[in-house]
Amino acid sequence: MIEVDYRKKGKMHDITITGHASGETGKNIICAGSSMLAYTLAEALMRIDDASVKIKDDGEIFRVTAEDSSKVRDVISTIMTGYELLENEYPQEVSLV
Repeated sequence: MIEVDYRKKGKMHDITITGHASGETGKNIICAGSSMLAYTLAEALMRIDDASVKIKDDGEIFRVTAEDSSKVRDVISTIMTGYELLENEYPQEVSLV
C-alpha cells in the first residue's frame, strides 16, 4: 500500500510518501501515478523562487518539506487532490494518513 502523510507544523509543510502498490514492480499504473505526483510536487516547489524546500528520496521514502507561502499551498493543494483521486479510485492501494 502507498501511504501519503501530509502535515503542516507551524510554518512548515511535510509530505511523506511510502510503500508500493501491489503487482509487479515497475509495471503498476498506480505506483506510476503516485510517483509522478511526488516528482511533480518536488519539481513545482523547487521552481518557486523564494521557497525553502528539502527533498529526501531513498527509494523507500519520498519526503518533501517546504516553508509555507501561498504558492507552496497552491502546489500542495493541487498535488494532494491528485492523491485523493488515486485513493478514491484505488482505496486498497493508496491511503492518505
